[in-house]
Amino acid sequence: MYRQLLTIFLVSIFTLYPLVKAFTEEELKELRDEVKEMFYHAYDSYMTYAFPYDELKPLSCEGRRRDTSNRGHLDDILGDFSLTLIDSMDTLVVMNDSVKFNEAIRLILDHVSFDKDVTVSLFETNIRVLGGLLSAHVQALTHVPGYDNQLLEMAIDLGHRLLPAFDTPTGIPVSRINLRHGIPKGETSDTCTACAGTLLLELGILSRLSGISIFEETAKRAVSALWNRRSDLGLFGNVINTNTGLWIYSDSGIGAGIDSFYEYLLKCYLYFGDQEYFNMFNETYRDVRRFINKDNWYMQVDMNSGAMRYTWIDSLSAFWPGLQVSIGDLSSAMAAHDKYFQIWKYYGVIPERYDIVKRYPLIKNYPLRPEFIESTYFLYRATGNHYYLEVGKQALRSIQKCCRVDCGYASIANVETLRLEDRMDSFFLTETCKYLYLLFDRDNFIHKGNYIFTTEGHFFPFNQWWHASSFMSLTNESCQFFEPRKAMVRSLFGSKNSWNIENPVSLKDSHDYCFLKDKPKPVVEFILNGIEKSTISNIAVHFVPKDFEAVVSFSYEDRTLKLYAMKATFGPSFYVQPEDSDKSTVSNETSRIEILRGNLILSDPQNACDPLNNKDAANGQIVLISRGSCMFLEKVQQAQNAGAIGAIIINTKDEELFPMNGSPDKSVNSLIQIKSVMVNKRDGEFLIDLVQKLGSFPIEIYPKYSIQTGQNNFQIVLKTNQFLNQMPNVHPDSDIYVSGSTVFLNNVDPNPELVDWGNSIINLLFDDVESPIRIQKKNAGILLNTPVFRSQTKNDDSTCMDELIITDDFFSRVPRVP
Repeated sequence: MYRQLLTIFLVSIFTLYPLVKAFTEEELKELRDEVKEMFYHAYDSYMTYAFPYDELKPLSCEGRRRDTSNRGHLDDILGDFSLTLIDSMDTLVVMNDSVKFNEAIRLILDHVSFDKDVTVSLFETNIRVLGGLLSAHVQALTHVPGYDNQLLEMAIDLGHRLLPAFDTPTGIPVSRINLRHGIPKGETSDTCTACAGTLLLELGILSRLSGISIFEETAKRAVSALWNRRSDLGLFGNVINTNTGLWIYSDSGIGAGIDSFYEYLLKCYLYFGDQEYFNMFNETYRDVRRFINKDNWYMQVDMNSGAMRYTWIDSLSAFWPGLQVSIGDLSSAMAAHDKYFQIWKYYGVIPERYDIVKRYPLIKNYPLRPEFIESTYFLYRATGNHYYLEVGKQALRSIQKCCRVDCGYASIANVETLRLEDRMDSFFLTETCKYLYLLFDRDNFIHKGNYIFTTEGHFFPFNQWWHASSFMSLTNESCQFFEPRKAMVRSLFGSKNSWNIENPVSLKDSHDYCFLKDKPKPVVEFILNGIEKSTISNIAVHFVPKDFEAVVSFSYEDRTLKLYAMKATFGPSFYVQPEDSDKSTVSNETSRIEILRGNLILSDPQNACDPLNNKDAANGQIVLISRGSCMFLEKVQQAQNAGAIGAIIINTKDEELFPMNGSPDKSVNSLIQIKSVMVNKRDGEFLIDLVQKLGSFPIEIYPKYSIQTGQNNFQIVLKTNQFLNQMPNVHPDSDIYVSGSTVFLNNVDPNPELVDWGNSIINLLFDDVESPIRIQKKNAGILLNTPVFRSQTKNDDSTCMDELIITDDFFSRVPRVP
């Protein structure tokens, strides 16, 4: 009976169409409001029935208390420290609820103390409690009048109470710690890889905020100890002995017991700038893909031989596609995400453990986990594909249907019968609701800045001044600053697939840092010929696949004009392989180029979301289409249906271009038989003007590079405050391209050497520019990524640095991203 009801339910809400109609702003608002109501139904239930206890029992409508006599170590996550409130404070900020955020801080200060004779999980206390306090502290600096670092002081106290866990012969911490007495007597020396290796981000941030370096140093030693014990295949086991350093369980996968260890290798590099972490992650990601990946399923193998151990996956591993988004491996992320979605569609949720060969849940509960929704969110932010909004909508409705009760939301004890469990973990409020809300809230402040999420969903703004090769304390008297590291910082939230540094969030001077609170957003002022000024307000660096870069070429007023373009991921390639070539390799120097030639016409309707009204004119020609209102693939499909031989999509902004994505269903993408590219807004407007002035005119579209390489291109994008040119143009030799107010520096050499451009680029872009180039006074907070510079410090209480001067060779010292 339950199976029949579930099947009817799934048929009604989990039918995913290959082509998803674009969501309107009204629909997104309805979904946001629904998620917000979901959050407050759970949050208010906790506050009404459970606070100050750690968690809510939603079926009993009461607080969950520690019960070690009956539950043993299962309650080690609970410490009588109002866990759910601490963990969910920054979700209130995401939902712009300053009133309840202020109230939550007051309640924490009044009711919570860590001076308790209680033994807790080191891992869970770190990511939930310490991370929650630190994230709320950073937000309180700007959201709470009169706030005086009380949450940071609590975090420091907790950090000191966690440190004894690392007092082992290997430096790998034990899994449980008593907050008053340290390592409990008789405590097991076995711990999981994630338990010991997912501490560095929170403890590192605590060091940066407090100036107490021991937290970061201790956690870093633990990561190094784990790293040095990886197998010859580069794999890690699941459980290790903290005294001997020997692996207890040699199963290797990406799920429970090891998952967030991978995540923090990458995120600690991105946040702290230590190249060692990036090298570790790169090696690990390569070896995981090589030995654990089986057709985008990541199962359990032996860490020493790579032999298959088990054919199950668990719900925690659904975070992996989101991690793959962070490194730009979108195709793999989409494929892996689709695997998990197939399970979600069948059950309405993802069971805790599922055998993909037997197609049967081995552990049948669903504790309201966020990992699949988290990956859905990151994929939408990276691709802009409304398909992922549809996935999120279905996940939301499933949770509403199956888990909502009078006093909050209950976990599912059995996904086959939908029997509920009297449990609502704090991460439901911290992560599940937060990622769902952010998925549907495209204008949230999170998406307008640069933030990194911890494994518990707590978010921290990137601070450029923390990107140093080593950590050192600062003093108020000298108001020194960190030398920025020689690398870029990835942002998933500013622009798609970009490496981006924006103005850093500063810290209070009472904690030994320069504090630039409430200063204007830093900008860089270029002096042109001593008179005109062009201000660069944002600098981004990102990767693009070289084989997707294209050129749109045409003649105008006895000149050949060329526009920079980016091909879609669907549709035929510009590179045609000979019949006798080796098709198993991506790179093939024998490939020939297929140039697309035709006359350019305007689409009617301009967005091509409906069948073209000018079908006869489009037949055999190249159609010019505006972005928006529907999917890229739908636009190209409409052009193809009208008989067009190609399509040009006009972007909505002048920004770095990206390969337009189609459907995760490859069979749908295969229906597209014409080539399509995207151009920037300024260039597209220029093309529209020409078509309206000249009527249809001939154009050519071809790949930028003559040989298919399968490599990435490294591009720097400079956003300025004025138009630098009145006509789009490409400089193929120097790879410099100006579109309106945006400057693109293309084909930057991604080899290990520093990029050496010299001053020629400055002179080419801005004739006779004066040197040195000065950064606007009192806006010294960001440099052109990491140029060489010197500072002139004056006695001015309103700013740490009065003026920065970039040296003549600053462009020659722009670093590469590995």
